[in-house]
Amino acid sequence: MIIKKIMVGIVSAVITVSALNTSAFAARRTVTATFSDIGMEINGIEYDMHPVIINGTSYFPIRTIAHALSCDVEWISAPKQIIITGRNTPSGTGEFEQASGTAAAIFDNGIRLTADGKDISEAVAIVNNRSYVPLKKVAEALGARATWQVEKRTVQVVNPKTADVDESIKDYYVYDLPDIVSEEDYIVGNWKGYVENKFDNGDYRNKNVEWFISKNSDGTYKIIYRCVVTASNILDQPAGGEFVLELKGKYDKSSHTLTTEFAKPISAKNYKFTGYNPDTLILDKEILYWIDGGLQDGDTNGQLTRF
Repeated sequence: MIIKKIMVGIVSAVITVSALNTSAFAARRTVTATFSDIGMEINGIEYDMHPVIINGTSYFPIRTIAHALSCDVEWISAPKQIIITGRNTPSGTGEFEQASGTAAAIFDNGIRLTADGKDISEAVAIVNNRSYVPLKKVAEALGARATWQVEKRTVQVVNPKTADVDESIKDYYVYDLPDIVSEEDYIVGNWKGYVENKFDNGDYRNKNVEWFISKNSDGTYKIIYRCVVTASNILDQPAGGEFVLELKGKYDKSSHTLTTEFAKPISAKNYKFTGYNPDTLILDKEILYWIDGGLQDGDTNGQLTRF
């Protein structure tokens, strides 16, 4: 796997040192920060950068996070303000030194932080003379998403605007994600998964699937569903076959589910499309699960992953 290292520049020192010269009237509070070995990925690339944990939340240095998310950072001394602006260009590389143990984290209400115009000032913490912010808040403000991957102990970030998108899906890929106003907004985006279909007659079919979900102006959803068969003993659905469908979706807020129905076929290659059984996508906060309509007893096919 490609691993990138992040550079803390001279401007970073200016930001963090200046931030400590707080007004006597600014409200401050101090809590404990613990340096962690948790990993981070952005668009599938692993970065040699680790957070501090404050009250169960992962905080990363502002300068390094902005650099990794392809953003510019500006410090304005009066009033004390940090401005992060997205450039949507490939992220930079360099060096980052990680401390260990614990340290004091100071939250200072006199420091203002905006990311693409969105105020997230309450999230700034000063640790060892360096400004830290929660990755999730900054990522969402910049139109990206951050998800905790338990198995890998990694914070996974997907930024569609800077993702390296394969030519075969560029027409389907969702580049613009909505602001998070409600939990439902997390469902928009690009998701992928893997499923093994085993049938009572001994047939089997394994497939990689991709879901490209966008919201219509009337509150319904447009879904592009792409399936590539990776293994199969079914004659008209051999390995290497694929199809792309357009689906319609309706979201139920009470059950947090997106149910789909067939709209039209888009393409098929080496695959005989015989019909479509409605699928169900279940949103659990920021995580999406899929129940394949072709399986019996409503078995879930596990968690879908953003890409």
